[in-house]
Amino acid sequence: MLKKTAAYIISTVLLSLLFSLVLQPVPAYAQPVLVGAAPAPGAVLDAPPAEIRLTFDRIISNTPIQPRIIVTDERGERVHESQAAQRLDNLFAVTLALPPLPSGVYTVSYQVQSAGSDVLVSGSYQFSIVLPPPDLVLLSPIDGQWFESGDVPVEMQVTAFDFNFYNNRIHLYVDGEQIAELRELTTTVAGLEPGVHQIKVVLAQLDAELPQTARSATIAIAAPDSGDEQVTAPPLAGWMPTGTASIGVTTLALLMGGIGVMLGRQKGADRQQLPEGQHDAS
Repeated sequence: MLKKTAAYIISTVLLSLLFSLVLQPVPAYAQPVLVGAAPAPGAVLDAPPAEIRLTFDRIISNTPIQPRIIVTDERGERVHESQAAQRLDNLFAVTLALPPLPSGVYTVSYQVQSAGSDVLVSGSYQFSIVLPPPDLVLLSPIDGQWFESGDVPVEMQVTAFDFNFYNNRIHLYVDGEQIAELRELTTTVAGLEPGVHQIKVVLAQLDAELPQTARSATIAIAAPDSGDEQVTAPPLAGWMPTGTASIGVTTLALLMGGIGVMLGRQKGADRQQLPEGQHDAS
């Protein structure tokens, strides 16, 4: 009787332990918990991050399901083409490379599972990028400047504007017509015609101009010297022509002098032929 009672008690205890093990939930430590993020949730950045880095409290598995990170903008559009990857130097971390991002609010969504578990853990958070506004200064030419030739040097200065990001460019206009897209701060506008012209520059980002950065200067190009000497009437007193002009003038003077002498002789002869008492009326 005692043996049956003992066996019953032992079997009851074993069944109780078995039921407790079966009904016990999966321990929380089997699921990875996010313990670090860069950028951090709620962070406000003044420069775009190069990557998203998520760190968990357990080793992350990359089989059979790869860890996943997706970053979307305010319109819900994905902003990257790269895929998340587990860090080889830190099996607790997952990273995602990012392109340069403009100002805005971004959502990071992730899905991972720890090694040895088939439970997927998902989560999301947001961070913001607030970049300083870009600015453009037209150093040369300055408004009202004039040039002797039609080649005008242009020099600019920019702030918070990197030509390696966002397809950043400078649009250059002459008299309202765009003539160039620049990725440098110096250039030369060549071959301008004499007259008044307007030089205008404006920053362009993501294929759209930033009108608040437009700068312009009105300049003048001088008319070139034609090289032709202006013929003016020289003063008679003390004027001595030279060269070809001297020969022509001398010849003309001799000719006029000869004609005068001849006329004088003819007039004298006419006077001698007049009868006495008559005088030349002239």
